[in-house]
Amino acid sequence: MTVAELEHWFNNVDLPKGPILLYPGTIVTDVRKFVDSHLTPLKLVPNAPTTHTHRDRLLALKAIIENN
Repeated sequence: MTVAELEHWFNNVDLPKGPILLYPGTIVTDVRKFVDSHLTPLKLVPNAPTTHTHRDRLLALKAIIENN
């Protein structure tokens, strides 16, 4: 999924209020802030090695939202 597709998806879905358990030990309390803070580096430097974790976390959040 491209950065543009991720951004479009998150901008067009009703985000849950939170908190959301993303992974054991990782709780998202402000979902909108989480999404925005993870999309920003992906848009600025999409192929940087450090942005892979941002994409993985957004995809994990997307899967949680879709399953609920």
